[in-house]
Amino acid sequence: MQQADSRPIGRSIRGEAGFSLLETILAAGMLATLAVGVAQVFGVATRANHVARVRTLSTILAAQKLEQLRSLTWGHAPGGEPLSDTSTDVSSDPPSAGGTGLLRSPAGALDSDVPRYVDYLNGVGTRVGSRELAAFVRRWSVVPLAQDPDNLLLLQVRVVSVGAGDSRLVSMEARRP
Repeated sequence: MQQADSRPIGRSIRGEAGFSLLETILAAGMLATLAVGVAQVFGVATRANHVARVRTLSTILAAQKLEQLRSLTWGHAPGGEPLSDTSTDVSSDPPSAGGTGLLRSPAGALDSDVPRYVDYLNGVGTRVGSRELAAFVRRWSVVPLAQDPDNLLLLQVRVVSVGAGDSRLVSMEARRP
């Protein structure tokens, strides 16, 4: 013979019941804490990604200008006389005549906006007409080295970006006989 369940209808045995209110509140609190932590990590990662992208682009822009400066004439003619580009304006796009080429830049050309030694670029690296529209300010300097000023040049490029610091590249050009 089977015994009938003696529990009253609507009641359960302790342990078979669902979650208590306290357990539910604790679980919700832990979940909220975890969600806040994940959101903070996501925010930090997003910012780091942005800074890395801006620094990479500023380094590319510095390399482009350095290569443009290195491509200017700096050597010797077949007869042995020195050749130097002293008239290309590399601050215009495309480069044009009427510039300074590889002439010595004024002091402070890397730290302030010196005409013909600066250009302004937007967030994707395209030249813009003014500093107000620029996301990047690219400055460069050309300095003959004291050891052999007629044959050695120090080329420096600095790209300053809003909120992500700056990039600097340096190269030396030697005039070969």
